[in-house]
Amino acid sequence: MHRIIMVLAAILILFGSVVASQAVEKQNPGGPEGGGASGQPTTTAPKQPTTTAPKQPTTTAPLKKSDLCSLPTYQCPPGAQSCTIVQACCTAPAGNQKCGSVQSATPAQCKVGYFGRDCAKCGCGGANGACSDGIAGNGACTCSAGYTGAACQYNCATLCHGNGVCSYNGACTCNAGYTGAFCETKAP
Repeated sequence: MHRIIMVLAAILILFGSVVASQAVEKQNPGGPEGGGASGQPTTTAPKQPTTTAPKQPTTTAPLKKSDLCSLPTYQCPPGAQSCTIVQACCTAPAGNQKCGSVQSATPAQCKVGYFGRDCAKCGCGGANGACSDGIAGNGACTCSAGYTGAACQYNCATLCHGNGVCSYNGACTCNAGYTGAFCETKAP
């Protein structure tokens, strides 16, 4: 084991001296006398400074009004929660074209209480009834119990004074013993 260590140490020392001599050779070609391969001193021409042409500043011409255009703008309807996004382009008088995404006037989603492709306001809602709302809705009202009419505007209990039933158009049909347009009079 001791012998192996000694052999490895000798190899490392020998390898180190070879590397060191190669480094000296690179710094001083031709050996310690300073000569080249023929033993003659070597001379090198001094390096000439390199010059580059000065950079020209790059300038861009200022934009004129004829170079510009504005993408179209659209107003989303008041009953719309959001509108669809579309691609639009414009062309400036100078021929430059600009394209981008813009909001269209076509609703993507209606607010609650609005219906259809145009997000029109429902005619009913609240405590009296519910509207078929949303983009796919048709605006039809489903009335709460005790209410009737196109917009669920008739409360039969108060309209007919509790003495009759009301129809879709708000007309009262009186119970026996009552009379009047709104069943407000007790029959004699």
